[in-house]
Amino acid sequence: MVSVDVILTKDNLCKRKWKGNSDCVSCAEKETRNHLFFECSTAKYIWSLLAYSLGTDCRLVNMDQYWVWIHNILPQGSQMHAVGLAAVCWAIWRTRNSVCFDKKRIKSPTEIVCMICSFLIYWAGMLNDGLKQQVVQGAEAVKTAALSFHKMCNLRPMMIVS
Repeated sequence: MVSVDVILTKDNLCKRKWKGNSDCVSCAEKETRNHLFFECSTAKYIWSLLAYSLGTDCRLVNMDQYWVWIHNILPQGSQMHAVGLAAVCWAIWRTRNSVCFDKKRIKSPTEIVCMICSFLIYWAGMLNDGLKQQVVQGAEAVKTAALSFHKMCNLRPMMIVS
């Protein structure tokens, strides 16, 4: 659904005569699918943290590039590439909805990376034991690297407000 641009981002809501604000809750740019998941400063930070955690400095910029990017980074894990993308998009989407509709605040995009890892660990419960262990170890490694990077950079909390 995300790849065919039917997800109800604010630009798609406006096409359906929605009268709300079409700006991104994080950076005030127009919210489109690509903006929300790749171009927003929060999304860029998340993808950069994931790239750092996976040992690369190449951050992707759109959905199509993801498939090449992840295959180059984790060629042995191709059966989990779609699950990884789903975890990232689901965490960004849920966070965006919490900020937009529930007036929640997020202190740092690192929280979203931790949510991504939680989804992966939870979903790993549906896999066979060998793959389950790989996914859990990978998610824990990403979480540890992201938290380490966050501490290392001594980042001030970033507030996302609606």
